[in-house]
Amino acid sequence: MTYQEFKDQIYTNISNHYESRAGIHLSTYMKNNGVELDGLTIQKEGQRVSPTLYLNDFYPLLSQGQTMESITERLISAFEKPTALSGFCPDDLLDFSKIKSSVFFKLINRQSNETLLKDVPFFEYLDLAIVFCIMVTMEDQNWGSILIHNHMLEEWKLSKEELFDFAKVNTYQMFAPSFRPLEDVIENMLSEKDKALFPCLTPAFPMFILTNTQNAHGATVICYPDFLQKLSMELDTDFFILPSSIHEVILIPMKSEIHLSDLSEMVKEVNSTQLEPEEVLSDHAYYYMRSQNKVMY
Repeated sequence: MTYQEFKDQIYTNISNHYESRAGIHLSTYMKNNGVELDGLTIQKEGQRVSPTLYLNDFYPLLSQGQTMESITERLISAFEKPTALSGFCPDDLLDFSKIKSSVFFKLINRQSNETLLKDVPFFEYLDLAIVFCIMVTMEDQNWGSILIHNHMLEEWKLSKEELFDFAKVNTYQMFAPSFRPLEDVIENMLSEKDKALFPCLTPAFPMFILTNTQNAHGATVICYPDFLQKLSMELDTDFFILPSSIHEVILIPMKSEIHLSDLSEMVKEVNSTQLEPEEVLSDHAYYYMRSQNKVMY
């Protein structure tokens, strides 16, 4: 069964199940790095907010032996599962004063998101773009985000510079930096049996994982100049920055005998072989200079 046939059949199955009790919508959504996903939404009468499930994630289940009937049931079950929002109402989006404490910023690749960036406020940063979101928390302590578009700024009568001022304060508070040696991270991921098989977890040269306490969009921490300056003082060195994904970066003290071009090649290789397209931040390695308190490439 082709993917198009799969989409058509799922839409028919869901429509037949709900009949006239809900509106069924299948739309294409542009995600990070130009990735397009097919989102299915079921809007029941009187329901203000409904989750979107991406059929791209369900299509591989066919090759794993699941039937169309079982996949349809999984979709319906996911839609029926309560996903109550904590203290958020869609109407709040019309009043900036109600959501200003939830605004934060994140980093995405500028070149890979040229189409998206035509519709959203952003600031250039290196070869990247700082974009803005609204954090939406759920009653189960999970959270999601809503990307801020240009038309929202117009409705709020707000400039992107003013938006950045709010987002900067919130981002530093909601996404505090987290910094750990790479070997500690690896060790925590291994079972006791694996540790016995790999007794030496120390890399050939010092490497550190830099992310945030949410473990989401952690690469944004490279936009925290005060923290980077403090970190460079503790390490007593400038350092290279490898963007391992949108969620974290790897730091390597610059006193190591390593070249930036070699690190960039390493990042590019990992991006093309180990990461999902949506997770890629950049193919460039960066470096932080203490004398200028600045990230460069």
